[in-house]
Amino acid sequence: MGYVTIKVNTKDQLCLCREPNHWSWGVLFGALGIGCGAAFYGTDYFLWKVAYVVGALYAGLLWMEGWEECELDKKTGEMKITRKTVFQKLLPQYADQKIVVVQLDDIVGVRVDEEDVRYFGKSHIVVFLLSTGAIIGVTESHTFGSSKEHYEVADTLRTFLELDQPTQQVQDTDDYLGDGSSSDDSFEQVDRMDLEADLDLDPPTAPSPQ
Repeated sequence: MGYVTIKVNTKDQLCLCREPNHWSWGVLFGALGIGCGAAFYGTDYFLWKVAYVVGALYAGLLWMEGWEECELDKKTGEMKITRKTVFQKLLPQYADQKIVVVQLDDIVGVRVDEEDVRYFGKSHIVVFLLSTGAIIGVTESHTFGSSKEHYEVADTLRTFLELDQPTQQVQDTDDYLGDGSSSDDSFEQVDRMDLEADLDLDPPTAPSPQ
């Protein structure tokens, strides 16, 4: 599985979903295997062996990625993002659900953000730009690997929302001379007395009394 899966893509509705990947399931079974191995080969009491298995299972479930769904509906004019951990999915009546609702009219742009992670390379995420200045990710976390699918997802979202393609932002500045100084400071201030001295002009004299 890649970044997200397009579950529904119609004229009025677009639904993107993401589920735990193979890495998450591998971590779960790996932690569970370590716990079972410690319980099987250990010489501790039975209750300690049970604690090893339960603790490993809990740690594996805690490290798993969650289930995420981003649904855009033009009929209701809303975008709903739902995120569930494995505990929220198994115990929905006891765990609070994370739901974010945004009006489609408040979405002014879609882009792909990237982040440099030491020793792992670049990670990417598709985000919504809101008119309030807030940024909401389609998913909760960045993903590693090729960014091609991220840009394809961003293009799909822009097409559905009928948004313009992103353009390179030009930073506004008053530095028209390119030397870091403002236009007012770029002109040398000349003192009037120095100017008269340079031109060898005599200062005006008062008229003599009659």
